[in-house]
Amino acid sequence: MRNALRVNLGLLLLLGFASGASKIARLPFEVAIFGAVGFSDKAIVIFGMTQIMGAIMLLVPSVRAHGGALMAATFAFSAFVIFSAGEYVIALLAILPVAMGCVVVATNRVPEAE
Repeated sequence: MRNALRVNLGLLLLLGFASGASKIARLPFEVAIFGAVGFSDKAIVIFGMTQIMGAIMLLVPSVRAHGGALMAATFAFSAFVIFSAGEYVIALLAILPVAMGCVVVATNRVPEAE
């Protein structure tokens, strides 16, 4: 079980960096999909930076659960945008990282405030 959770974390980390980097680099697919629903180039880059920030948070155990929640939220929003653009198969695939982020949240404790 522990190894499965590590694999999940590693894959989510890679997906977060790759997805964020593709938005920051303004790859044609990302610009077309997000532009179709009204995102400017600047908004796409900011969204990509948010995904990378979530991936970085996955590396820090004390904020890992928050990073998982941020990753789940950004991938859920991406799936919605992709679905809105009419790319139904890709949108269904984009739901998988949402579940992966939820697993990270469920398996990592959030430190209590003092």
